[in-house]
Amino acid sequence: MIGQLKPVSAALSRARSLLDVAGEREIEYCPKQRPIPETNIKLEMSVMAPTNIQIWFKEYKKIWHAPFQLEEFLNLHAEDVLYDDLTIPKVFKGHDELREFYIRILEAVPNFSSRYDRFYQQGDVLITEGALVGDQTKPYRGNPPSNKHFEVPWVQFLLFREEQIYEVHDYYDRLDLLRQIGVINLDFAGLPIADTEGTYEAGPTLNT
Repeated sequence: MIGQLKPVSAALSRARSLLDVAGEREIEYCPKQRPIPETNIKLEMSVMAPTNIQIWFKEYKKIWHAPFQLEEFLNLHAEDVLYDDLTIPKVFKGHDELREFYIRILEAVPNFSSRYDRFYQQGDVLITEGALVGDQTKPYRGNPPSNKHFEVPWVQFLLFREEQIYEVHDYYDRLDLLRQIGVINLDFAGLPIADTEGTYEAGPTLNT
């Protein structure tokens, strides 16, 4: 589904700068609270999204169905791909680092997958909207298995070079992910329950 973007958050305001890539062919990173390497990518070659984006997106969604098809996923990315998960400090470069990143996720969440609801395209930039989905049945970053299901809203920006993804930016609510798998316990204002005198303690969503 091709649609018009409505910048309703800080994340989507960043979309405007990413969409400029389609016209300027140069990456400019917005100021952030963590070090991001300057890519200063200036492309002289032909830059293009897949010719039939509807068919491409349909096949891309299949890769993300459980079980997540990691090697097929990597084959859609350029060897020098830059992968930026905005919730963690490291920016991953190339197939090897990207593979290692997803192996760690799959170790904790063997049925890790995603649900794609829609996408938007402008030039050589594709923006997807959906959710990260799975069950944490193995240890995750030092936390024991919770055996809890999670479904976290997720927005992804994909930049193309010669019909391959060469840059990725992921946005999702990491705090909500940690809440859903029981690592932290937050109320709807983002504060620990103890600091709000238990106002929301009886809320039906707190224990999901």
